[in-house]
Amino acid sequence: VELVNGTKPNEGRVEIIRNGIRGTVCDDDWNNEDASVICNRLGFPGAISSPGKAFYGVSNEDNDILMDNVQCKGTETTLQSCVHDTSHDCAASEAASVVCKPNQGIFGSMILQLYYRLRGNSLASNAGRIEVFRDGRWGLVCDDEWDIQDASVACKQLGFKHAAKRDTSDVDYGSGSGNILLSDVECFGNETSLNECEKSPWRQHSCQSFEAVGVDCRVEKETIVELVNGTKPNEGRVEIIRNGIRGTVCDDDWNNEDASVICNRLGFPRGGKAVNKAHFGEGSGIIWLDNVACSGVEDSIDDCRPYWGIHDCDHNEDAGVICLEGSLPGIHVQNCQLFWIAQRLF
Repeated sequence: VELVNGTKPNEGRVEIIRNGIRGTVCDDDWNNEDASVICNRLGFPGAISSPGKAFYGVSNEDNDILMDNVQCKGTETTLQSCVHDTSHDCAASEAASVVCKPNQGIFGSMILQLYYRLRGNSLASNAGRIEVFRDGRWGLVCDDEWDIQDASVACKQLGFKHAAKRDTSDVDYGSGSGNILLSDVECFGNETSLNECEKSPWRQHSCQSFEAVGVDCRVEKETIVELVNGTKPNEGRVEIIRNGIRGTVCDDDWNNEDASVICNRLGFPRGGKAVNKAHFGEGSGIIWLDNVACSGVEDSIDDCRPYWGIHDCDHNEDAGVICLEGSLPGIHVQNCQLFWIAQRLF
């Protein structure tokens, strides 16, 4: 799924590529539930609107209309999962579009109206194929001349605090579906944007899509976890301090495996119980995480494939934990340790 012809990456005409064929979606029955499925699939936290009537223009290409009468509930993970017809009675002027809620966490920084994102890696949000948004479409960066200095600049531009972990010019994150937009990038490493680096003119290259380059950005585990508003140090609302900003966790998909990772991190190795619906009161500020998917054996919530800042929640859904007692609080969270010491001293 791609959004085409918008002025920003969170908006545009919906185009889908199925069995190698690119096409559009007819706007019959098109609504915000359908748009939300598209937006969530693309990494945005929901839809703002669902324009029809080829709001973002009629395709200049000889595209087929691949779907009609789409009827999503809004909870599906793909548009294909929704009720729809593969035949249609539509014209190109009825192409469906979406405007998604913007999310800076996915796209990092905007420099001179250029957006960058990572794709092609479902296991980590800090690594993947680098794509650039220009002239209404997402495109690729060729690996010609690509090295660790270029990757480090890309990581900084994507919002990661640290440089790239390694040179990924030989790592395959997939070819994507866009055209090559950048090639022969040569950075010194101290630039703040790929735009400042030497490179070939836009769209001038001698590359194939399989030469699309990726990055693997270094993520230091600076996440601090605390339990707040409990009556004992082994329970409370989960609050995360990341890059100096305190926030909460949404309870969507929150379960005992997620709670156990929190508890183990805090020095309660027997695991814990997940509690939902702001059981320990509502927090405030940013909601850092949603749909946490830990297996229960991770050392930190950082290892549970988090996508920071992406959610569709309110604070009445703040997650909490009740850790199983039977061991001393560990060294990871100062609040628990000081509480225990104070009990023993006084």
